[in-house]
Amino acid sequence: MAKDIKELLGLAGYEVVSIEDGDDEVVVDVALEKEDACPHCDVFTTRVHQRSPKPSRILFGFIGQRRLVLQVRRQRLFCGDCQRAFAQCLPGVPRRQRVGIEAGATLLRFRGSDLVINITLLAPRRELLAILPDDRQLTLRTFLQYL
Repeated sequence: MAKDIKELLGLAGYEVVSIEDGDDEVVVDVALEKEDACPHCDVFTTRVHQRSPKPSRILFGFIGQRRLVLQVRRQRLFCGDCQRAFAQCLPGVPRRQRVGIEAGATLLRFRGSDLVINITLLAPRRELLAILPDDRQLTLRTFLQYL
């Protein structure tokens, strides 16, 4: 059952601990593997340098209209070869990011489809000039040419 859920949600490389189903998001509490490769010298290590006091929340993807949020306690590991500490890598999430690759691609695909731009004149009098149908530069340029 857990293997099916991991495949369905695209959580390869994670160990699913628990799943909380909410109205607008599904929170999956996951654990990482105990070892990771050093990004500087590619040597695998299990030596823990520091543990995170609170879990990180990562927007991993979408299930229909609901957000799939990973809740994970990251660790910093220490490489004995190059004598450097580094943060564990999260599968499907770029380094130093809190948005997964799938979620980022989905957000970019829907970008501009539901947004509108309000054009407001501020000085000398405040009034609404127009509400444009989208946030495309071409639409804004066309409006400003005929202003």
